[in-house]
Amino acid sequence: MTFCDFLCVYAKPARSELDGGRSCMTFTAIYCELHDRHVAKAQPCREKIQRDLDRTGEDGGEKA
Repeated sequence: MTFCDFLCVYAKPARSELDGGRSCMTFTAIYCELHDRHVAKAQPCREKIQRDLDRTGEDGGEKA
């Protein structure tokens, strides 16, 4: 089973007003481009596609 996290190609940071991670470490919102909605980090996900970390940096940006 896979879980939603920022290593997925569809994951983007949530809008700040929806991210409870600033005040509560038990909830961090992720915007899922595949489902076009915000989801909770670490929820089960069948569609997760791991980023290719060989070509991109840890934050998803291209390596220099």
